[in-house]
Amino acid sequence: MKLRWKVHPAGWILLAILLITVPAAQLLAAVLALLLHEAGHLIAMKSCGVKECTVELTPFGGVADVPSYERLSWGKRALCAAGGVVSSGLMAALCLLARLGGLFWQAFLGCNLMMALLNLLPIWPLDGARLLTAWAEKIGLEKTVAKACVFLGYLFALLLFFLGIYGVFQGIVNLSLFLLPPYLCYASYQSAVYSRIRSMDSLAAGQPMGDGEIRPVKAFAACGQPRPLDVLRMQRLISAKNTPILYIFDADTGQISQTLTQKQICNNLFSDRT
Repeated sequence: MKLRWKVHPAGWILLAILLITVPAAQLLAAVLALLLHEAGHLIAMKSCGVKECTVELTPFGGVADVPSYERLSWGKRALCAAGGVVSSGLMAALCLLARLGGLFWQAFLGCNLMMALLNLLPIWPLDGARLLTAWAEKIGLEKTVAKACVFLGYLFALLLFFLGIYGVFQGIVNLSLFLLPPYLCYASYQSAVYSRIRSMDSLAAGQPMGDGEIRPVKAFAACGQPRPLDVLRMQRLISAKNTPILYIFDADTGQISQTLTQKQICNNLFSDRT
């Protein structure tokens, strides 16, 4: 698997601050827990046949970007999402069973527990949202659940912000409660946008059919050449379980002038227009 690592600019700033303000043992434990969490994702991706992945370390955790993610089956997407949670959970369990003491191991246990539990929340870009949307595809509710996860992300961010304000009135200032909400809102929005882009890419790639295979058809009709925006909206109604067919009617005669298959639809969509 082709793997690239990068650090978000804000991540370098936070790391510099932590090097000054946080004991070395706790910082090392947090970084190790984060790397092991991402390693769990990578192992799961490797087992699912993912060929390329970019991992970006942000101030609030790692984000794995997989170009082929939307093309995986719902089961493989769920496995990839669960890999990090399982890894963090196993590390926390090993710490508890070994009963390791000391500042480093206590911090390592706390970081792994936090990553395992926090990532189960059904909000973008956390693993819980990816698990839930992958399962929702099986019952045909993926888009509805994805929108709900974005909404919950905004709601959770607002809750954290108000907790930060409440803490200030109590004489406790926690900067993370003010920094995390805008990051969650941004990440939720970006995750939703990337999901739509990847869905279009999946549509453009097409779903190859085997010789003699029969698949349900999702039919659409347009009077004259449809606008690209309308084609993109049409794409939202297409699932991996059916193949789109677009009938284009002649406005004057009312007769079908063109019948476009999935790849022909995409070729028209992405081709240069004058």
